[in-house]
Amino acid sequence: MIPSSVDAPLRQRHGGIGAAVRGLGSTPRWLGLWLAALVLLALVTGLVGGYQVDGRTTVVDDVALRSGALSTTELELYQSLSDADATAASAFLAGGLEPPEQRRRYENAIARASAALATAADGAPTEQKDTITELSVNLPVYTGLVERARAYNRQGLPLGAAYLRQASGLMRETLLPAARRLHQDEAQRLLAAQRSADAGLWLGVTLVMILLVALVVAQRRLTRRVNRVFNAGLAAATAAALVAGIWLTVASVSAAGHVDASRRDGSGQLAVLADARIAALQARSDEAMTLIARGSGAEFDQHFDDEMKRLSGVVGDAGLLGSAREQATEDEVRKAVDAAISAARKWRAAHSAVRRLDSAGDYNEAVERAIGDDPASAGSLASQLDGHLARAIRHASARFDDEAGRARGALYGVGFALTFLMTVAAVGAAVGLQRRIREYR
Repeated sequence: MIPSSVDAPLRQRHGGIGAAVRGLGSTPRWLGLWLAALVLLALVTGLVGGYQVDGRTTVVDDVALRSGALSTTELELYQSLSDADATAASAFLAGGLEPPEQRRRYENAIARASAALATAADGAPTEQKDTITELSVNLPVYTGLVERARAYNRQGLPLGAAYLRQASGLMRETLLPAARRLHQDEAQRLLAAQRSADAGLWLGVTLVMILLVALVVAQRRLTRRVNRVFNAGLAAATAAALVAGIWLTVASVSAAGHVDASRRDGSGQLAVLADARIAALQARSDEAMTLIARGSGAEFDQHFDDEMKRLSGVVGDAGLLGSAREQATEDEVRKAVDAAISAARKWRAAHSAVRRLDSAGDYNEAVERAIGDDPASAGSLASQLDGHLARAIRHASARFDDEAGRARGALYGVGFALTFLMTVAAVGAAVGLQRRIREYR
């Protein structure tokens, strides 16, 4: 038996708990709890979802405006340096005053490389500063060596060939490797940014779905509790949440799809096309340097063969052009690559003819076959190959810009719209339930 002196406080305590439970079960209190829960969930969804959208927009902007632009800039630097080296060698081979069009092409290539280097320096991260400095210091040295080679070549002095070999060595051993490092680093940053931007806004979508379920459950229970079928405030909140969910889902899927397309149809193709073009330009430089070396160019000739194998492949390996053909997703790119494959095949045959003439002692005819205006000459075919690859690169680059821009457009205004709609949902839920609460006062 429990003494009455102890039993009384226990009964009072149990009675207080029971009253509290009954209070929680009362309709006004029940409505108040639902009001607080729905408003809090709507506001949290708006804040978290809006924050996620803003973060994703920043990443997509980085893909479209920064990483993509820097990757293109550093690719332009790499290609322009290769073009300058190939053109300088071909122009030198002409002897005396080089053809004006080749001189202009060389100067334009150096100008493009200088502009790309300046742009890369402005946006480069700290870890790339040493590479940028290496390029900035050595590019004027290279152009100075080329000018000395030209000056001696105009005078018919063999010293010009020595200066050109020194310039070409500086390009191959210092400038091109540094430019390649910059391009590869930025390409990796672009790929990482694309992968990050490719992720969906699923946290925000999930929160909106939870809010929708909560609103539907609240209306069903409210109907049973107060015998009212329609609540304007809750209906408005549900409509706002539904619109937000659909908008957020469509924007997420659309943005991810365009980012994926920018990688598949743009930057992914661009990488192998650029490697193919640079290999072709280096092979062109090797072809000219082999003739300039006059009997001591075996190293250049071997390097030409290596670059052409990289370009066109060997048995069991499709080469860079074959890989570009396999990765091509657009008809324009595919046609340009097919034309490049044909030009590379013809160029290789023309180069063999050049080497036979040079080995037979017919140097002047070998030079004419290498740099002549005949459409079947090695120089003309190399120019055709370069033109086809440049066209494919322009198309892939334009596709990247277009898809990245579409990804940005898919997310435009979504953060503001989500915040606004979640505010409408919170206000609608509060007004709708508050009216029911007032009916009990």
